[in-house]
Amino acid sequence: GGSVAISGSSINAIENPPCGNTASTVVWYSLIGTGNIFVVSTCSPDTNIPTQISMTDNVFCRGSGCLHSNQDLECADNSNAASLEWVSTAETVYKIAVGGRTPGIEGNFSFTVTELVLPENAYCRSTHEPI
Repeated sequence: GGSVAISGSSINAIENPPCGNTASTVVWYSLIGTGNIFVVSTCSPDTNIPTQISMTDNVFCRGSGCLHSNQDLECADNSNAASLEWVSTAETVYKIAVGGRTPGIEGNFSFTVTELVLPENAYCRSTHEPI
C-alpha cells in the first residue's frame, strides 16, 4: 500500500477522450495492477477545473471497457474533485485519463493514486462460517 501525488494540466492536451468521457482534452497516465484496490482522486486545492477520471485496461477502450469517476462529494477541499476506485488485476496495465468534466474545459489538476491492500479473506463468502 501507499500513495503518490501527481500534478498535471489539460491545457493544450490531446483531444482523445476515452470511451464516453465527456472531457474534450485529457492527459493519459499508466499504472500496473498489483491485485489490490486502487483509488484515484483529484481531491486537491490545486485542481482548478471540474474533473473526470476514466480508466481502462486497454487504451481507448478496445479492451474490457472503461470505468468513469463520479464527483467526489466527500472532498472537503474542492468541489471540482472526482474519484475512482477499482480492484486491480496483478500485472495488468491500466490507462488512466484525467481531464475536464465537460467539453472545452481546460486547466490544472493534482491527483493522488492510493493502493489499498486487500485483506486475506476479501473473496470469502462469509467470515462467519465455521471452520
